[in-house]
Amino acid sequence: MNDDNENNCGICQSSLDTGRTKIVHKNNKVWKHEFHKPCIDAWIKTCIQAGRLPSCPLCPSFVIPDDKIPSNIKPKPKVLIQAPEPTEEEISLQVARDRWAEILRHINYGNLPPLYTGIMICSRGRPCVHMFNPDNRINPAWNLGRIKEHVRRANRIVYSHKGILDADNLAHNTTLSNWTQMKYPELRIVDAYYGIPSQSGRLGKFDIEMPDDKTVEEMYIEYQTLIRENIKRSDLSETIKEHMRDIYYETNLEFNPSTGPDDPGHYDKAFLSPANPTIPFEHRRYRRYSQSTEYSLMWLMVDVEYVV
Repeated sequence: MNDDNENNCGICQSSLDTGRTKIVHKNNKVWKHEFHKPCIDAWIKTCIQAGRLPSCPLCPSFVIPDDKIPSNIKPKPKVLIQAPEPTEEEISLQVARDRWAEILRHINYGNLPPLYTGIMICSRGRPCVHMFNPDNRINPAWNLGRIKEHVRRANRIVYSHKGILDADNLAHNTTLSNWTQMKYPELRIVDAYYGIPSQSGRLGKFDIEMPDDKTVEEMYIEYQTLIRENIKRSDLSETIKEHMRDIYYETNLEFNPSTGPDDPGHYDKAFLSPANPTIPFEHRRYRRYSQSTEYSLMWLMVDVEYVV
């Protein structure tokens, strides 16, 4: 019997004496909540479509048991599709993009332009002159072609760093007009590639083609991706990989002890590469560390020779 002691369907209010019925729940012989089967099935379907748990029309706090729900209208179980684990290449690329995003925030909101790119000019296979992006007004929109032109104009600096007794300088100065007119040699770009400041030459994953229209932003992300993969290679010497680790990973410097119960203490961190040239004072992560930087650097190697 229903709660109102009438033998009627609680949904359509018609007599339960006709048609198939379904008891949703009952309390032994005291009471039962019984409905026409089409009525209660339609009610259950409406609840499910509305995203609600199907409950008894007469007592909404009672959730209709699963065995009372027709199989053709039961909600389909959600299948959780687990995303595949990212590959090492994908991880490298994401780290590189995250690092570039931090640099862009600094460019947009910082006081000083950040240091993130180093250029090493090499002559006869040896590092000769270094440049940093802030001191040379190199920005993310520059491309490789513009950097090469900037390097060509550094002929006086290259001449000075090589020294008066350098073989190339001696050969240049044997031409009397060059000597008397103080004419500096012109530079020719032989090659440009990613590298590390301690050594010239293409290394592992860095041995790729680099078109002149590739921007500094694109090169930075690519460099950071490739150096992480280079560190894992077995065909590079441990010394070279150690230099790459110094460029890529932050270093714990001095430990700052706890200042209270809520402070466990922390390390000062920086990218500290012993292979770096001396970093300009204003661009050091910590001024007492002359080779420390706030960001992992990209190193672009440019091989030059004198135009004869």
